[in-house]
Amino acid sequence: MKVFIILFSVFLLSACSSGQVVITKAPLEKFEKLGRTEGTGCGTMLLGPAYANFLPAMLNSRYERAYNEAVSNVRGATGLTDVTLQESWYWWVIGTTRCATVAGEAIR
Repeated sequence: MKVFIILFSVFLLSACSSGQVVITKAPLEKFEKLGRTEGTGCGTMLLGPAYANFLPAMLNSRYERAYNEAVSNVRGATGLTDVTLQESWYWWVIGTTRCATVAGEAIR
């Protein structure tokens, strides 16, 4: 019984994590502004209520995918400046979906 309590405690206190993600690199001194753009990337946490989900699906890469979409939306863009981030989420019976929106000025 003691082993079960220890294992259960470790299970409750453990968590998933990801490394830091650089959203955008510093632009060169000279760059050309190409216009505003934005992109969205979503990921899902399955199996559980909004406060205790267990199976992440494409969750950790959502900001990177949103950034790449924003850059690819403008022809010839190589990056973004004046970046803003927005996160939204919604619950659906067996999990939550979390979406990240990256907006900024496309540059070349």
